[in-house]
Amino acid sequence: MAFFDKLANAARNVADRTNEMFEINGLNSKIGAEKTKITALKTQLGEVFWAKYQAGDILDEEAAGICGQIQAGEDAIRSLEAEIQAKKDAAEAEAKAKAAQQAQPAQQTQPDLQVLPQSDAWTCPACGSVNPVGTKFCKDCGGKAPAPAPAAAVPVCECGAAIPQGSKFCPECGKPAPAPAPETPAVLICACGAENPPGTKFCGACGSKLQ
Repeated sequence: MAFFDKLANAARNVADRTNEMFEINGLNSKIGAEKTKITALKTQLGEVFWAKYQAGDILDEEAAGICGQIQAGEDAIRSLEAEIQAKKDAAEAEAKAKAAQQAQPAQQTQPDLQVLPQSDAWTCPACGSVNPVGTKFCKDCGGKAPAPAPAAAVPVCECGAAIPQGSKFCPECGKPAPAPAPETPAVLICACGAENPPGTKFCGACGSKLQ
């Protein structure tokens, strides 16, 4: 019997302790609730003083000092927020600029090539390069410029009037046009640029066969 009495007493002790723990936890919860209520009331009280400070009411030195620190903190927050916004704006502008640059097609710059009018240039018979008029040697191979073609002779009548090409009679006096002068054989130009008399079969400068 003594053994069972001990077990019963132990069970009662455990139950009593459990009840005590529940009661203590309940009391602690009430204490926490009261502390939360007090914190909220302190916050509300602070807001009242803060509203008076902003309205210009005169507060005691300690309350005014705390409100001044709060005001400085809010100013610092606004300054930091403005700095963050400026960084965001700069990053967005840079991203837009890069996107616009990548969207543009790549333009390849090509050197300007000077195209000479045909009347102001001569073609080298050796290499085919085009050279400006007035130069005596080719700019690429050094070949000599060909001799200029002789100007076509304009027939002149006995009266002094010029007779158009192909006309058989003078347009001024009606006399028959003079017979055209015999054509002078063309000078033979070698591939080396040297001039050779008509009928020459080989170049006098380099010995190459002339066509």
